[in-house]
Amino acid sequence: MKNKHLARDVQEQCFYEFYRQIQYKCQWNNIEFITADRDYQASVNLMRYYELTA
Repeated sequence: MKNKHLARDVQEQCFYEFYRQIQYKCQWNNIEFITADRDYQASVNLMRYYELTA
């Protein structure tokens, strides 16, 4: 899209719908839905996991 702000807003809206659907399906199937903080360092934990499994 030419308007970068509009593209970002559309992308965030689509992600929210995906998030909402996953949350609903977890609730429907009695699965615990866990969210991580935005500051969660997933890449650091992934590196530690690969070091442990290598």
